[in-house]
Amino acid sequence: GLELAAEAAGKSTRDITARDNILWRNTLGGIFTGGYDSLRGSTNNCAITHNTLYQNDTLFDGTGEILIRNFTNNLSIRNNLIVASSQGTFIQKDSGNTTAITMDYNVFYSTISQNNSNWQWRTGSPQGYLTGFTNFRNASGTNTNSLWADPLFTNTSGAVGSYDFSLPANSPARNVGDPAFVAASGETDIIRNPRVEQGRVDVGAYEYAVPLTALQAWRLFYFGTPDNIGAAANGANGDHDTLKNLLEFTVEGLDPTVPDTSDAVPGFAPSTKDYTFRHREGALESVTLRVESSSDLDTWTDIATHAPGGAWVAVPGVSVTTVSRTVTVHDSRALPPGGLTVYRLTASE
Repeated sequence: GLELAAEAAGKSTRDITARDNILWRNTLGGIFTGGYDSLRGSTNNCAITHNTLYQNDTLFDGTGEILIRNFTNNLSIRNNLIVASSQGTFIQKDSGNTTAITMDYNVFYSTISQNNSNWQWRTGSPQGYLTGFTNFRNASGTNTNSLWADPLFTNTSGAVGSYDFSLPANSPARNVGDPAFVAASGETDIIRNPRVEQGRVDVGAYEYAVPLTALQAWRLFYFGTPDNIGAAANGANGDHDTLKNLLEFTVEGLDPTVPDTSDAVPGFAPSTKDYTFRHREGALESVTLRVESSSDLDTWTDIATHAPGGAWVAVPGVSVTTVSRTVTVHDSRALPPGGLTVYRLTASE
């Protein structure tokens, strides 16, 4: 497990934040604070936040998931995900020699019911053993906004090495952390995802990572952000060629950081009246594509359109064929007066 403890008399473990750890199936408790008897040191001004604790105390020794001992002062336990084993032993405060212990916005769970869960909150000579989450919350005056809920971990079966304590999309541990939480500069979750997604922090070591669209992943790769802002904006053109970002994303092989030649986007083949291009993988799910025609380079008309999740829709006299990601738009309509038809590809989100 993890100790924020002090075994030497007169010494103190202080000003430590334990965050973004996974502590699971330790033989004794997951996290310990304070001195193990009245002759030891103290724990002061420490925080336990955004940790995932899973079925610790495999010896069923009674130390549970978190053990708070003598001379623990000003300890904050927030935004943790704590799943106990079938013994259902969670927080054990076995000493009355503690001050200012605060806990909130945690998620607790065990296969036993919350009414049968085991806790300890000693304040004096009585040992302070409690049964039931509600009784613990009332006795300790903590965890007002904490929940009892199965976090639905991605995987906790099979070989030990295959366990995955990340949160799926339907986890009740998502977006239930402290709403006032603000990530420290550079703070991420355990696998370096942003610590806060979707406006409110999750509990536990993992922040649920909202899957990126192909366009967002492309922006992140080239510009370091998935968002439609600054140099990554759809209409930006940082390489100062004729193509804006969204079109550079759409057409396979284009690089928004390197100027492209004027013919980088395929044009009209006069001999066949075909307009052919190859789109990037995922483009059809991210953007709306339009092939437009003009007879005067001033007025442009859609002749074939593809919206995300849909199919190509063409005007009469125009057909669209797709082979893999190569799209060919064939215009069999008669040429307009003057015999000029020009085609272009546009993209919008």
